[in-house]
Amino acid sequence: MSSAMCGKDPLLRFVTNKLRTPLRAAICAFLVYGITYFGAGLWVGQPHEGENFMPIFYLPDFLWESFLWLLISPLWWAYFVWQPIGISKTIESLHQNGVIFNPGKIQDPVSTAPKPVKENRDLSSRVSSTLNRSLWFIMTLLATSLIIFLYEVFVRRRLPLGGPSFWEVDLRTFFLLHLLSGLMTYIIVSFGFRALATVIEFRAFFKNRNSIIAIHPIHPDRCGGFGALGVFATRLGGLGVSIGFWAAFLTCYPMIAGRPPQMTLPIIMLYMVYIVVTLTCLITPIWSAHKAMQRFRDSKLSIISHELEELVASSMGRLGIMRQAADVKPLQADVDKMEYLRQMYRFIMSTTPVWPISVPTIKAFGTTASLPLVSGLLPFAIDIIRQLVSR
Repeated sequence: MSSAMCGKDPLLRFVTNKLRTPLRAAICAFLVYGITYFGAGLWVGQPHEGENFMPIFYLPDFLWESFLWLLISPLWWAYFVWQPIGISKTIESLHQNGVIFNPGKIQDPVSTAPKPVKENRDLSSRVSSTLNRSLWFIMTLLATSLIIFLYEVFVRRRLPLGGPSFWEVDLRTFFLLHLLSGLMTYIIVSFGFRALATVIEFRAFFKNRNSIIAIHPIHPDRCGGFGALGVFATRLGGLGVSIGFWAAFLTCYPMIAGRPPQMTLPIIMLYMVYIVVTLTCLITPIWSAHKAMQRFRDSKLSIISHELEELVASSMGRLGIMRQAADVKPLQADVDKMEYLRQMYRFIMSTTPVWPISVPTIKAFGTTASLPLVSGLLPFAIDIIRQLVSR
């Protein structure tokens, strides 16, 4: 199923078919970028020795380049390959748990769930159909070109790096640098558009009242069988966390050369992107499912509430008649039924989850997601306090 989630992206189809797993993609990217980085640096260093540029082993630049090419880039490649696999496994898990409409499975004839309608197609076919539209690939190419242009004009030369890099000494390495950077930009943009298309189809699917056919009150995932969707959202949010670590590294980067941490406008913007992307990746995949789960639970509660209201109204009418006969014992059966309905209402309210993400999962993700803020902003705050105290 994962190949159907690759859409029209030729690079993703090729990489997924050849490497198959995110770990292999990360290892391959690490080797390719590592060989390219060290090979270009050593190759340029010999013929241009003595010229005014930062050689490959100039410590501050070496740490920055190593962080970018040997850590962040392989991580993004792993996410690039993981995404179609993660989408497929999430949908498959929802089907296996029997919580969403699946036309390939015979529904329980005694189920109280409403019959599916034509518009409520299988979630997998919805997502794969959308991802296979050429529009997303065209938008990816256009957005990649625009981002590269804006980065070169407004961002790159304002980053707090030491000076001209060895990449810029030779025209061939300069072209190679932009090729690698452009490829990484394409991967990130393609990932973003594919995530957007998936969220759009998730929203359209769960908006239909027939999308959810069951919520299991006691399920090992603590989410009524929807836990896979929450896990998918947290892993998707990990991409935003990686952007946060990038911003934190840029903040602390000058400290390597003995300078105070810096908070320039591009770095502040990067922190903002980190926060927005992390929250967006976490919330958008699960929000529509949350509303659908809430609607499903409320529909069950409404049935009980309506039954209870009718029973109370009927009992009140009979009570007036029985008072005249001084005999209200026949109402005991109604009272017992009211108590049963009340307990059923409380049971459904307390045991039916309405969020497809468990509390332990969100706590673990929150701890990880806050690390870039702590590691990046704490040294900056300490430096400001030290300056204020020394005055």
